[in-house]
Amino acid sequence: MLLNLLPIYYGDKKEIKFFDVIIISMNNSDSINGISFEDYQEWFLSTYTKDKAYEFQKEWRITFNKRMCGNLKQFPFIKSIILGERISDEYANRLIKISKRKKIPVYKRKLNKSKSKIITERIL
Repeated sequence: MLLNLLPIYYGDKKEIKFFDVIIISMNNSDSINGISFEDYQEWFLSTYTKDKAYEFQKEWRITFNKRMCGNLKQFPFIKSIILGERISDEYANRLIKISKRKKIPVYKRKLNKSKSKIITERIL
């Protein structure tokens, strides 16, 4: 599982239309779960890349496949959770509930008043 835990790269990111990638790749026999190796590579790089404006986050990301999702994962090394500005209320509430139980600080990311800088505000 830890092979799927990687640091985020902060830099230029190629725009990828994931739906188009899936549709095009479905007819490709040389594929990973129906997605060509080249498209999978692009998806993977996109998944682990964020704009340089977010570099202060020093984020790591983990991905799961269907086989791994059946079990509860323990992450004793989490220091805090930062909620993105577009997270749904449902997911935010689920994370906040867990954070309260585990005593993990929660922050919400948003733009400052002039909308010129990303800030994080502690909410728990």
